[in-house]
Amino acid sequence: MRDIVSPLSGFGSPFGQRGRANPLAALISTLNADAAQLIVHPLEYGSMFQDRAGTTPVTESGQLVGLVLDHGFTGKKPVPGPELAPSGTLQSNFLASTNYTDSQDAGAFLALRNGTGTVVGNTLSTTSGGQGFVIVLPALLGGFRRYAITIAYSDKSANVEVRQSTDGNIPLPGASGSVTFKARYQDSISEAPYIRFATAGSMTIDNISVRELPGFHAAAISNPARGVFRDVGGFRYIEYNGVNTAYETPVLPAPGVDKAQVFSGVRKLTDADSIVAELSPDASANAGALALITGSTQDYLFRSGGTSSVAVFASATPAPSSNVITGIGDISGSLAALRIGGAQSAQDTTTQGTGSYNPAGTYPLNYGARAGTSLFFSGYHYATLGPIVRFGTNASVAQIEAAEAYYTARTDL
Repeated sequence: MRDIVSPLSGFGSPFGQRGRANPLAALISTLNADAAQLIVHPLEYGSMFQDRAGTTPVTESGQLVGLVLDHGFTGKKPVPGPELAPSGTLQSNFLASTNYTDSQDAGAFLALRNGTGTVVGNTLSTTSGGQGFVIVLPALLGGFRRYAITIAYSDKSANVEVRQSTDGNIPLPGASGSVTFKARYQDSISEAPYIRFATAGSMTIDNISVRELPGFHAAAISNPARGVFRDVGGFRYIEYNGVNTAYETPVLPAPGVDKAQVFSGVRKLTDADSIVAELSPDASANAGALALITGSTQDYLFRSGGTSSVAVFASATPAPSSNVITGIGDISGSLAALRIGGAQSAQDTTTQGTGSYNPAGTYPLNYGARAGTSLFFSGYHYATLGPIVRFGTNASVAQIEAAEAYYTARTDL
């Protein structure tokens, strides 16, 4: 495995070269056999974006990172799902109302928000600036998802922009054209993408495409929280400042399994307590949670638990130091194990109670901070913002070693 993925084997990059097999896809195929959920965030060009909406790609070292796509079960950049928007004329799918509310979304594709705008056929118009037309997908309300949306427009006589939920705006240039963007959408008006008229006027729209971008993508919790991407000698990492850098995935569905592994290659710059990766807002307080944590006194900590929580500690080289760390949790098997550098460093067989990980499907994955508010990590996440891997059965030694070899080859040890 090391010969396949090593950056010293002539690849020129940890992610290989043209004509060579994708080492991540090869690893995922190894892990796939009994995975209930498998979430992977490689630092791959084309899968990183400077903004949290995923509009502007990361193209070089030194740029901020707002979003990293999840490569999930394939090891490849996710492909948008089937078309969700109505085709042909959109008139019958518009809902014009004085204000948008959740009760008005039945059958709607687009709804009026805030003011006196109108919808006639495919033409949107308003007599005042600040008018918004919300893109509503009622069948999909109730879950945090991300969509790839394309809007074609013509006859634009106003200053118009697309608001990507809370992730910023994209101006629509010229009188006609099209715009493609990624938007996140939750069951909340504040999260809905919409077309915003900055000035009075009108615009005709057609050929709107809305396709879900599957996966649990890691987004910075705010624009100031974005880390800096570095590509140094082929080693890629996101630099966390220890002050406010933090990423989070959407809430994960309940996998219904009680065995989990989480792998990460990191370089810590301090020995202060901080979060590398954590499932739930606080793994010490929430059932079905787990976490990889850097600790004071030069420790790493892995916490796992069902209705009871167990923590295992192991000493590591004082900061600054690079390590590949692995946490292995098994609730029903009463096992919490921590591996550092490919070798088991500590384990605990105390009971973890009962239940499964993320039992109600209410936890996101947090990286670099506890719930984005405390225990901020200072250092580098090498070539990854994860992953966390959950299996219906315990991972085999070969699977664990393959994952650790992948991260070792991408960590500047």
